[in-house]
Amino acid sequence: MTRAEKEGLLLHGSIVGERVVGNVARITLDDGQRKHDAAVEADDGATPSRRNYRFNAAACELDKASRPIRKAGTNKCKPCGSLTS
Repeated sequence: MTRAEKEGLLLHGSIVGERVVGNVARITLDDGQRKHDAAVEADDGATPSRRNYRFNAAACELDKASRPIRKAGTNKCKPCGSLTS
């Protein structure tokens, strides 16, 4: 799956299932061609853990910006959203 397809699924996929496992909300996205199970990060930094969903978005943007300068075959990072094909 290309980066554009992965981002399209995250942006336009419908939520077809949801459940809570411990403190984590899990959803299933479906865009009509594929399904993906995802964890939802909703913390805003106000909790003692200091987790913040904005860090995930920032990391994704940094990953996209750094991709063009990496040599082919040397990238071992997971793509944004950690989607697998």
